[in-house]
Amino acid sequence: MISQEGEHKPYLWIVINSSGNFRGLGSILKVFPQLVKDTTILIPIFDSEHLDIGPEQEAEGWEKRGDCVVIKDVQNMEDFPIAENSEYYLFTEDNDLVHMPEETFVDDIFFVPTDDNHEFWNAIKKVNPETVIIERDFTFIASKNERLILALKQRFSE
Repeated sequence: MISQEGEHKPYLWIVINSSGNFRGLGSILKVFPQLVKDTTILIPIFDSEHLDIGPEQEAEGWEKRGDCVVIKDVQNMEDFPIAENSEYYLFTEDNDLVHMPEETFVDDIFFVPTDDNHEFWNAIKKVNPETVIIERDFTFIASKNERLILALKQRFSE
């Protein structure tokens, strides 16, 4: 299922193709729920659109920052929405969340996850998440957490 992998310091990254029982981020979180525990999640684009929130989400602590939604102190996968054609930026420290993404890549038909995609990596460097997840017809995960990438590779290798 892993079709690509690479390194763009300080990130290691992999691409997992949807096949068999693997259905993207939801499948990952069933096996590795700790991926989102105690994180702040920034969602700049959700299902190819900007995510709107209502009073119920605001009461749960969700915030709208420009076009992005910020969800603090996530404990499990039920605490945030998951959909294809979405981007998720995970932060382990709230004070790391300083810059909002200026662009998104999920709907860019020319987006190719490679080490030499300078436009992408420069954008990620500005936002500086611990982990970034792009959910399309494949799941792209880049993380500063080497143990996470190694565990994903071990679990989702064919």
